[in-house]
Amino acid sequence: MNEQSCFVYDSTSERPAKKRRIEHESKGLDSSLKLRKDLFQHAWDRQQANIEKIVRQANKKPLRQIERLVSASTPVHDTGRLNTGLLLTGPGSGQDDTFFKQIGETLEDKDAVAHALISGSECSNLKNFLKALIHKVTRQSLSGEDEDEIVDGWSNGRKLLGYDLQILHEFYKSRGLERVALIIPDSESLEVSLLAEIVSLLHSWRDRIKVDWILGIATSIDVFNSRLPRSTLKLMRQRSIMLSKSDDMLERLFRDHVSNVDSSMRLGPGLSELLLRRQAEHIKSVESFTQSVKYAYMSHYHGNPITVFLSNDIHPNTIDGEHFEAIRNLPSFRRHAESLLQRGHGKLVKEILDSDDVLYKEIQKHLEHSRDKITWCLGAATTIREVQVILQYKIPDSFSTLYILAMSGALTSSSLLRELFMHIKKAVPEAMSTIIPKVIDVLMRMPPEVVDVSPDDFGDLQEQLTKTRAEDDAQSGKKRNKAQISKKHAAYSQLATKLHDLLRTYFDKALCGYQQVFLHEILFYDLKAPHREAFMPRPRFAIERALSSPHDYLGCNCCAEAEGLSATQPATAVLYQLYLESGSLINAFDLWSAFQTIVGDRYESEQMTMALFFRALAELKCMGFVKPSKKRTDHVAKLAWKGL
Repeated sequence: MNEQSCFVYDSTSERPAKKRRIEHESKGLDSSLKLRKDLFQHAWDRQQANIEKIVRQANKKPLRQIERLVSASTPVHDTGRLNTGLLLTGPGSGQDDTFFKQIGETLEDKDAVAHALISGSECSNLKNFLKALIHKVTRQSLSGEDEDEIVDGWSNGRKLLGYDLQILHEFYKSRGLERVALIIPDSESLEVSLLAEIVSLLHSWRDRIKVDWILGIATSIDVFNSRLPRSTLKLMRQRSIMLSKSDDMLERLFRDHVSNVDSSMRLGPGLSELLLRRQAEHIKSVESFTQSVKYAYMSHYHGNPITVFLSNDIHPNTIDGEHFEAIRNLPSFRRHAESLLQRGHGKLVKEILDSDDVLYKEIQKHLEHSRDKITWCLGAATTIREVQVILQYKIPDSFSTLYILAMSGALTSSSLLRELFMHIKKAVPEAMSTIIPKVIDVLMRMPPEVVDVSPDDFGDLQEQLTKTRAEDDAQSGKKRNKAQISKKHAAYSQLATKLHDLLRTYFDKALCGYQQVFLHEILFYDLKAPHREAFMPRPRFAIERALSSPHDYLGCNCCAEAEGLSATQPATAVLYQLYLESGSLINAFDLWSAFQTIVGDRYESEQMTMALFFRALAELKCMGFVKPSKKRTDHVAKLAWKGL
């Protein structure tokens, strides 16, 4: 027993046959993938911070009202009624989820206030509502070392049921809480009788548990109150809280994205129109808009290798040569090279074609210049919007509409601009006195030496207008004949014509489509197909295509070579194509006979073929294409037609 066996390790033995897994270094366009991921993360973090800042600023007032409503430190005169905040979100509000999350974050900072966010789906009846309320208040208040603590459901030696408010009362006292904030975003989805029961029950417990609740309303206070009994309304002390409009919020978010000088890339006009139309017609949501913009950022950086040139911290020697070849094959690069040749810079064209270092310097130089041109274009769109407001248009065009027209190159020749010039020619002196300083302010913020438009020209016009108005005011108390009045009108008309000419020159030089900008392939993302597939999927179309042309998805040669029906295709695809050739009622035996004729030669056993037939028929039934017929037991009914 004193002796023990031992093993000797011989390090000189041969290496095992299994080789170590070695990751090969990426080459070509994939070599910049890690850097592009870092660029995407940096750009999106900055953009997301701007979005959160705008949303927080827009919701500052309603959040402050809610904070005052549930503030434990503010003395509240107890009138014997429940403090109720009616949050007017409006129909199709675009920031409900984001706003209610901000409510939770605001109330979490208060030690003496517990809150619970309960949706209408959790309130099918009073019992489920109370369970959700007790569970969320007790679990939300436990944090840190108390996360594993279990709330005791016992009182005076007896076990309490999960929906007994005594549990909440015991927890309320043990934690030293002063208030419980109850938030129901979709209160109008609750039954009126259930809402009345909740109000009555919470009011009866008010001497033990002080509950302040916030109800989201999509209609109006009058409509909401008309649904409730008077006895219930007497128990509620209502305060209205107005949420900012979703259209204004989305417009501000879009404008910040495209106008922010720190934006590394911008949405193109095609994708912008698609995104905004989806928000207007289908869903208005800040979260949905944010996800769409993030997906565009991700697609641009991950799918476009030349975005690596957006980094300012790289050396041309660290970039694979294929990235420079990709730049040389861009349409905007070809137009730029042709422009250089026309201006007599043939030597520079040869250098950027032969030398990667020279091309890198040219890219960095013109990226900044292209950004400045875009800034001028956006400034012109902003000026048009400001002028429309000053001229008191009934419905001024939104900045998003002007951006789409400007970036697509259609704004210069649009009827919108022609109508604007007509109004400017007829502008009164008061309107001109407001327009000119606005234009000067926009021009002063533009990058210099990009567009040949000077604010001094508008400054001289402002001086002439001021002088003319001063002379007119000096003669205002005197009687004037027709000649003097005509002279006054002619002077103002001449100034309006000069303002018209200056603005036309400014817009003609500043407005340009994004495709006219050198390296717009790096600065803009305008692909609509990936966005449609991600946010507007068409599952029925995809299923019908997969069953009609399975080789498009399988990628096999056997199905691609065969035209029409083939035994090599999946059984469900074969049966679906037979199904398309039939009428509204399909004889099951005829369908089986046709299926056996096509597939039967591939399998030796008829039982195997029949098993495939029944499985394919069951899959078609599961997908909603067929159902058993009540008229004829040996038939199946056709439920869907392709393309309808």
